[in-house]
Amino acid sequence: MSEKENLKKCELSICELIVKKQADGGPVSCDLTKSWGAKELEKGASQGKLKWSFGDAKCQTKVELARGPVLKALADPAYDLKLAPTHVDCQVGDDKDAISFTLAPTLKFEKGVVVKASLGIDNIKGAFMKRMLLKSAQLIDKSSLLDGVIAKEVNRFITKKCPEQIK
Repeated sequence: MSEKENLKKCELSICELIVKKQADGGPVSCDLTKSWGAKELEKGASQGKLKWSFGDAKCQTKVELARGPVLKALADPAYDLKLAPTHVDCQVGDDKDAISFTLAPTLKFEKGVVVKASLGIDNIKGAFMKRMLLKSAQLIDKSSLLDGVIAKEVNRFITKKCPEQIK
C-alpha cells in the first residue's frame, strides 16, 4: 500500500470513529509514514518564523486513539483529550540524518470543538542542527503560538472532512 493510500485508510478509520460514534472495539491504530518535500517544509517553517534548509523529510510513527476518550471529548461540555505519547522517527535531508522525538498532543474541547491544542513535542534526539530546529518548534508549541492553527485544522477535520468521507 502506498504512503498516500495508507494515510487515507487511517483517516477513514478515525472518521468512522468520529462520525459513526463507534465505541465498540479496540483503539484506532495506524502505522504511518509521511514524506514532505523541501519546499513544503520551507513554507511551513516560515509560517512559524523558522528557517528550514535541510531538504526533504520522511517520518514514521504509530497512531493509537482510544475510542472512549475521543467520543467523550466530542460529547462532553468540556474535556481535555490527552493522547498517549507516540514515538516519531524521521530521516531528514540528503545525508539521511536520523532524528526522533515524541508527540503527546493535548486537545482542549468545549462543546465538541477544539479551542486549544498543543503537540507535546519532547525527547528530541538526533543531529545537532536538526535537533535545535525541533527544539525551536517545541518552544513555539509550548508558547501556544500554534494553538489556533492546530485547533483550526483539527476542527476542519472533525466537522468537514470526516462527514464528507463518511456519507
